[in-house]
Amino acid sequence: MRSLAPYIFFAGWLTAAIAQIYMVIQAFRHSFMKGLLCLIIPGYVLIHATKRETKESKALICWVVGLLALVFGLVAS
Repeated sequence: MRSLAPYIFFAGWLTAAIAQIYMVIQAFRHSFMKGLLCLIIPGYVLIHATKRETKESKALICWVVGLLALVFGLVAS
C-alpha cells in the first residue's frame, strides 16, 4: 500500500503557494512596497496579513494550514 505522505506534502505546498500568491496580489493592491516585500520575503506575508487594515485572515489561515500539511507530509514520509 502506498503512503499518503507525498500527496499531503503536495497538497500543503499547493495550498500555501496559492495563499501566498493571493496575499502578494492583495499587498500590491494596498501598496507597491508592501507587495514587493511580500514577494521577496516569505515571512513578511505573516506580518502583512495580520495588520489591522488588511484583514487577510482567511488567506492567512489557508497559508498556515498549507505549511502545516507540508511539514506533516515531510515528517510522515
